[in-house]
Amino acid sequence: MGKVSEILDVLAIRRIPMKMLDIMNAQELEIYKTSLRMQIDMDLKAQALKEVLISRYKAHYSMLLDSGDADDILPIIKELREKEDKDFKSDYLFITVSPRPPFNIESQKKFINICLKVFNKPWIKQYCAVFEQRGETDENSGYGFHMHMLLNKGDYRISHLRREFVSSFNRICDTSNLSCFNISYCKEEDIGKRQNYMIGRKADESKWLKQDMDKIWRRRYGISEYYGELFIKP
Repeated sequence: MGKVSEILDVLAIRRIPMKMLDIMNAQELEIYKTSLRMQIDMDLKAQALKEVLISRYKAHYSMLLDSGDADDILPIIKELREKEDKDFKSDYLFITVSPRPPFNIESQKKFINICLKVFNKPWIKQYCAVFEQRGETDENSGYGFHMHMLLNKGDYRISHLRREFVSSFNRICDTSNLSCFNISYCKEEDIGKRQNYMIGRKADESKWLKQDMDKIWRRRYGISEYYGELFIKP
């Protein structure tokens, strides 16, 4: 608190016009500084609260957008979503799903079981999926486990797909957080690149240790190298 108080004192002094400093005695100056310091403190707290509320509302509306429930709040969202579906003809999607902590064995099993059920959605024409983790040593093996999935959705609407995925994963994932739940279109010419990202050697060398640990982690818990069917045969 000492440093914070010093900063507030400096800010308070900077708000006092120089002419007033010349005519104020020590007692008056201290009273004035205290008053300004309290006002600045309130301003900073209000700003911090505002930033927190903005963050919360972003997460809330992100969830509504993903689930399709924002259509009633902003009808233009529905128009944009339908235009997006119409303009982009690709049937292929690349999806990443990352569960929220804790990253323990129990939540790992629960996450994998949910994914296996999702893989069997009747509208999925073809898919290839892998489970990965972010640990690089045996001590942190399994930390940050997540799933990548390349799929052919056919003519199934992206808005319906989002809603189904949010419903399937909301028990174990923070589906309002884009870093935990992400869906993106994949052009047909990029299918090979996406598939290689999942089952091949990643171009980023800094991820190679993690990939090596992926193999050990999968063997340890009986997780397959990949699930589904390869889009491009080796």
